[in-house]
Amino acid sequence: MSEYAAEFIHPDSVGDTEACARFTESGQALLSPLYHEGRLTGYQIIVIESAQDGRDELVPPQADAVTRGRFPYVFLRVQTADDEPATTLIEPLGCIAV
Repeated sequence: MSEYAAEFIHPDSVGDTEACARFTESGQALLSPLYHEGRLTGYQIIVIESAQDGRDELVPPQADAVTRGRFPYVFLRVQTADDEPATTLIEPLGCIAV
């Protein structure tokens, strides 16, 4: 099991409320089976609506390189169950590690 959760931004959702909602739904549909298969020990899909949300959720400052200060956007935390890098599972969803 990885010791820490990996963090990602879904760049296509930045500044687009509808895209955030679509990815939240589709992301849940894709990640839930991985969790139930035991490939993930946990995950969170969070819509960040404001800078305060970002501070509350401890979004790393590197996220600004992707979001350029625009809101809302989808932020993910993923913890894998084995040595498989989270990027292997998440980047195919169009997400960028931060």
